[in-house]
Amino acid sequence: MISFLRNSIFILLSVIIFSSCLKKYDLDFDQVGKNLTLNADVETDHTVEALITLTKSPLDYDNYITPSDAKVDLYENGVWLESLKYVSKNGQLGIYTSQNKIQALKTYTIKASYKDLPIISATQTTFDSPNIESISMDKDVRAIADSGTMHVQVHITETNVKRRYFSIINFFEIHRSNDDETETVSWNIIDINLPKSFKDDRNYSNIVTDNPQNISYNLNFRNMEEFQSDNVRAVWFYIEVLELSEDGYLYKKTYRKRGDDNFNEPTLVYSNIENGFGIFSTFSRTLQVFPVKGYR
Repeated sequence: MISFLRNSIFILLSVIIFSSCLKKYDLDFDQVGKNLTLNADVETDHTVEALITLTKSPLDYDNYITPSDAKVDLYENGVWLESLKYVSKNGQLGIYTSQNKIQALKTYTIKASYKDLPIISATQTTFDSPNIESISMDKDVRAIADSGTMHVQVHITETNVKRRYFSIINFFEIHRSNDDETETVSWNIIDINLPKSFKDDRNYSNIVTDNPQNISYNLNFRNMEEFQSDNVRAVWFYIEVLELSEDGYLYKKTYRKRGDDNFNEPTLVYSNIENGFGIFSTFSRTLQVFPVKGYR
């Protein structure tokens, strides 16, 4: 009995002492009213796909709402081109799509409105696909049996544009013997040896840079023995060069710094949407293919 009382008193005193060390903080933030967000990253010679959603409170953990009756208009060189149509995706998120493909060397504006919310808009100029002058590698990728490092230099033809922005993606495409579909592999095969500021944390085979005249990097390959399997009939190595609009570059640069840890310091992600949030950006691409196994 005495032991029970002694233990009870000890627990009670511990709770009192611990409680006295706690401080109460009131979390206060401005309740922002509803607004529209627009996200569209559009490739030259492709149709527009725009995700329109409503903003929500930080305490709202439900899925984003994508209104199906918003008005979304596309303008080409200042002239109305068409209204985008709503298409449902998996019964939840929906996108607004265009019938027309955007063309190179033109200016496009997208405007969206919903009920009594402010009209949001953004403008982008498109460009031709980048011209790759040369790609040099210090070894043949086919000679890497399991793991190894390969130095790559990409030279892009200069234009009269002073400031240009690029993203370079490296990946393998695999064709298996019993499957007509292709499989894209990058995250578990390739790692780029670059300073962290140049790396996309969500895809280690991706570079985003504003210095196109000096794109030089090392690729660290691993698990290459998988390609030697009998059920793999063809493998190709791709170097994909994307030229980004300035807004697209700034968005990607800030987005990849935000981190996945909920306890990180908040990061302000770049937005170019007037009266709203999100990004409207354009890009063009060029692909270089290198056979590793089999024939294209």
